[in-house]
Amino acid sequence: MVVKGAGSNQYRTRLRPASDLCSDALSFDEQLQQLNLATDPLASPAALARLARHPSKGVRGAVASNPSCPPRLLTKLARDPDWQVRVESVHNPACPAETLAATAQHPNCPAEALEHLSHSHSWSIREQVAQNPNCPGPTLAQLAADPSTYVRRAVAKNGSAPPDTFRQLAQDSEAAVRLAAASNPSCPVAALELLAIDGQDKIRGAVARQPGCPLELLEQLLSDPSPPVRLAAAANPNLPPYMLAMWQLTH
Repeated sequence: MVVKGAGSNQYRTRLRPASDLCSDALSFDEQLQQLNLATDPLASPAALARLARHPSKGVRGAVASNPSCPPRLLTKLARDPDWQVRVESVHNPACPAETLAATAQHPNCPAEALEHLSHSHSWSIREQVAQNPNCPGPTLAQLAADPSTYVRRAVAKNGSAPPDTFRQLAQDSEAAVRLAAASNPSCPVAALELLAIDGQDKIRGAVARQPGCPLELLEQLLSDPSPPVRLAAAANPNLPPYMLAMWQLTH
């Protein structure tokens, strides 16, 4: 229990010695005491380090959310087996930037943590969130409007992006973003149709090389004004042999 000391603005905690905090067969009151200490901003780094090894995810999560938790300990808790503990560590303002970056690109990063990191002031962290294959669709849709070209390009490369997001990226002002969308095997037909009339030859060529490019678009690209685009369409394995033979007769 945390009580305010008489005549003082300081808080103190009525607890057993820290060395006893992780003993087995704890009573309910003792568990509450440990949780109390884990959330106490005046807890010592040594006490928090001991509680970070506690078998209870609730206690470890409380340590991860403690504003006084040392950065090195937050890095350790960001790799905790329990996803709620990992989320708490990422939400802690004291969590080091390099830990946030590593968390953002981890394939098992919880969706809640990715959503939180998508609002980072660092474009590189937002880029890593956008690259994560487990990034939720709504978060990717939000990042598709990011001011950073690198972030939007990362979304365009992510196969988990929603169809509407691909259509948005197909009309992006930056050619690098449109090229990434055109090269993504998950790009839907509606977006490919927009990219097939792009003003950049290399983007139309990327559409022509798409394994999932529909026959109608391939036929259109066979007549493209750019020779490399026409050749890419002719080399697409989805093009029927008879259509390829007809094209070869006229080119």
